[in-house]
Amino acid sequence: MTRLAGCTDPQSWLSEFFTIMELRSVSGLNTGAGLLNRIKLSVQLGCSLVIRDSLGRPVGYLVWAMVNRESLLRLRDFGVYPQYPFEWYEGASALVLDGLLPGRMDLFLKRQLFAAMKKYRVIAFCRSRGLRVKIRRKAIYHSLAPGRLQKESTECQ
Repeated sequence: MTRLAGCTDPQSWLSEFFTIMELRSVSGLNTGAGLLNRIKLSVQLGCSLVIRDSLGRPVGYLVWAMVNRESLLRLRDFGVYPQYPFEWYEGASALVLDGLLPGRMDLFLKRQLFAAMKKYRVIAFCRSRGLRVKIRRKAIYHSLAPGRLQKESTECQ
C-alpha cells in the first residue's frame, strides 16, 4: 500500500514497519541505528512500499524520502542523509533509502514497484561508487550526467 501523505493511524504505520523489519531479519540483514531511523521516518510519512506476492505474502520492500535538490547535493558531497522529518517530505525527487527486492520479480511484483515510483520524475539512490540519479523523460528513466547536479560526484557513506 502506498500513501501520498503521512500516516495518521499509528497502527497502520506500525504494521508496515514491523513487516519491513521482519523481512530484514529473515534475510539476515543488520540494521544499524541510522538505517532504523530512516526506515521508521519513511514509513511514518508514507514513503514506503511492502511488495507482496499474488498470495498477499510480503516478499520485499522499498523505502524512500521525497527530497529537494539541496538534500541530494548534501548526500552526494558530504554523505549526509536527510536527518529531520521535514526533510523527508520537502521535495519532488524520490531518494531511495533502502530496499529488499526478490531475486526473481514476476510481472505482478514489477507492477507494484513501478506504480509506486511512476509519480516521481527524479529517482536517486546511493551505490558504492556514489550517488546515482535517474530522470524520467517520456516514461523512460535515463541516467543523469554526473555534472548535471553540480560538481563532481563523491562516494556515499
